[in-house]
Amino acid sequence: EAGGAAADGEGAAEGGGVPRRPVAPNTIHYSAVMNAWAKSRTDGSAGRAEAVLDALEHAHDSRPDRPAELRPNKISYGTVIKAWATSRGGGGAAERASRVLQRMEERAGDDPSARPDAVDYGIVITAWARCRERGSAQRAQNILDRMERAEASARPGAAAFGAVIDAWA
Repeated sequence: EAGGAAADGEGAAEGGGVPRRPVAPNTIHYSAVMNAWAKSRTDGSAGRAEAVLDALEHAHDSRPDRPAELRPNKISYGTVIKAWATSRGGGGAAERASRVLQRMEERAGDDPSARPDAVDYGIVITAWARCRERGSAQRAQNILDRMERAEASARPGAAAFGAVIDAWA
């Protein structure tokens, strides 16, 4: 019957349907929302993606058991870094991408699943190289220097060196 209990989810198991259960958000859910904001490319979308990252960090860090299913990871941080780097916000956006990279590095000290790689560093270098503001070439160079001291997965390749050369040009 259309208006009965099965239609609204109650008793759905008896009717052959799937019973409704509350779904607790996890890192995958938060990251999907961040990705949606990052891809929307509307005004303020990078900031909204970062706000979701802030909420994920808070959800994880505020719980005494620090649940693994709420742990911000490489994908979470990388999504927000890319959102800022592609937001066309100039030096302000490059600065925000740099700050998120720094947060990522700090988290990686305790959690290897958040360790940045060459792609994450390269995105921030490119953001600085493209903004062409005073001091941006030095900021790109500083990120390259950090890469050279990082683990093997974050060592700079030709693209990173090329972006820094472009920044200085």
